[in-house]
Amino acid sequence: MSIFPESTRLRVVQPLLARHALSPDDAEPVKIANAEEREALDYLIAHGIVGEGAPGRYYVHVAALDADIAATRRRRAWIWLGIAVAIALAAILFYR
Repeated sequence: MSIFPESTRLRVVQPLLARHALSPDDAEPVKIANAEEREALDYLIAHGIVGEGAPGRYYVHVAALDADIAATRRRRAWIWLGIAVAIALAAILFYR
């Protein structure tokens, strides 16, 4: 499992977006280089971000991809907020 699974997911989706595979009629084959990318593709299919038009040919649901990216950003915002508060508290405690 990757430390940054979002980057692996985007590596899988980007070629489909570049080839405008946005509907079942435009589905394109995906080259999977390793197990990490296979896991990412499985995640994308399970969450409805990537659909399978024909066996071995995939396309992207852009709205679902945007929603997934937005959810990731919301989660990260809370993490960064917590880190900022922890740093501020440490600065206040050690100021004296």
